[in-house]
Amino acid sequence: MVGPKVLETVIGSMLIALVAVSMAAFSAAAPSDRRLSNGDIVKDEARAALPRAESFGGDPDLEPGFPVQALHLPGSYHGGPALHTLVGNIDGDAELEILVTGLAVGPLYAWNHDGSIVTGWPITRLEGAGYMVLGEFEREKPGLEIFSGHFGSRVGLAMWHGNGRAFLSWPRRTANYISTPGTAADVDGDGTDEVFICEEGVSSDW
Repeated sequence: MVGPKVLETVIGSMLIALVAVSMAAFSAAAPSDRRLSNGDIVKDEARAALPRAESFGGDPDLEPGFPVQALHLPGSYHGGPALHTLVGNIDGDAELEILVTGLAVGPLYAWNHDGSIVTGWPITRLEGAGYMVLGEFEREKPGLEIFSGHFGSRVGLAMWHGNGRAFLSWPRRTANYISTPGTAADVDGDGTDEVFICEEGVSSDW
């Protein structure tokens, strides 16, 4: 029969060995790298502080470069179906980008298909949750552009190029706060979209 002291020593040795094996498994990856559950290493210095895929149960469907993290702070915003994620081509390349707002004070984020942040993003110029819509607001440049209305900001309307720069004469003030995304459509046949929004108690078009 094994005595308590012997059993304690055996368990302690097993724990030390388990820690050593775990450390060795990640030793091939630099601190700024991310090792996925399949053993692949994704090199991205900007993602050193983000949770590894292993933190999500080793999900084999999780794409390299993900998950990504958006800012999440206390505050007020309109949730539900109005708060959504957009997927579209904002830089004219062969891949789609992913756009989402941080909560509850922003900013606006845009990620590439591989989880890297789009150059010029995030957009921190306006505060408040952003309700975005994609549209063809400038035909001369490739990709779609972004219109955003911001909850809780009286300077709450903005139009952005895919590189994160604001259009000339934007942002603009609102009569009241924005709590839903606008609608973009070319209603006058000039080849560029117009934007229709609903401020709280007021309807507008641009």
